[in-house]
Amino acid sequence: MSEGHDIEVRNQYLKTLGIVQYRPRDINTENAAQTIQAQPQTTVDTGATVSEPSAAQAAEIASVIEAVTEEPIKPVVAKAKPINVEAEVAHDLALKFALWQPSDQLLVVSAVDDKLPDQSQISLLKNILRAIDQGIASLPQFDVVNWPPHPSMAGGESDAREFLSTLISSKLASNPTKTLLFLGDSARDWILSDQQKDKVIDGAVALSNSVTALSIPALETMLSKPETKRQAWHTISSYLSSKADSN
Repeated sequence: MSEGHDIEVRNQYLKTLGIVQYRPRDINTENAAQTIQAQPQTTVDTGATVSEPSAAQAAEIASVIEAVTEEPIKPVVAKAKPINVEAEVAHDLALKFALWQPSDQLLVVSAVDDKLPDQSQISLLKNILRAIDQGIASLPQFDVVNWPPHPSMAGGESDAREFLSTLISSKLASNPTKTLLFLGDSARDWILSDQQKDKVIDGAVALSNSVTALSIPALETMLSKPETKRQAWHTISSYLSSKADSN
C-alpha cells in the first residue's frame, strides 16, 4: 500500500470518527501491528470467521486509535441555573397607595405604609387642598391601589412602576386634570420617571403643557414634624403664583 493511499485511508477513518484535525505522534506502529496480529482468530455465533488484519491495516488502525486517544476529553460541567433575583424579590414586593380625586382638576396620591390615613391626616389634607383650590368643599373617600393588584399577578420593580405609571396616566387623561399632588417622596419616586424627577424644582415639575406635579411631605411627616409644613406651603404658594402669572 502506497504512502499516499495510507494517508487517504487514515483521513477517511478520522473523518468517519468526527476528528477535525490529526496531529501524528511518534508511536511504535510495528509493535501495535504485532500486538493486533497476535490476537487469535475470533469466531462469532453465526460461524463466520474474522480474518486477521494485514500489517498495514493494523498500523492504520493503530494510528486511528492513537489519534482518537490524543483528543482532549472535555469534562461535563453541570451549570447551575442562574437565580432570577428580580423574580425572587417580586414575591416580597408589596405596595399600597391612597388616591383622592377631590375635583376634576386635582388628583392626590399618597403611599401607605402600614395604616391607612387617620382622621387627623384627613383633616390636614382638607386644609391643604382648600389652599390649592378654594372650590373644594369636601374630600371624597380615597381609593386604595395595591401592587400586585391581585395575588396571581407577580412582577419586579419595573413592572410595578409601569403599572402605577399607566394607572395615573389613565386617571389624568380621564379628567381635565391640572394638578397632581404627591404626599411624600415615596409616591413621587414610584410614579415619576428618572427624567421627570431630575426636573423637579421647588417641589414642582411639569408633566405636560397642562399638568403639573407637586411633591410635598407626607401627611404623617407634617403632623409629627410641624416645621415641614413650611416646605409644603412654599411648594404650593410658588405653584399658585406661577399659575396666576400665566393667567
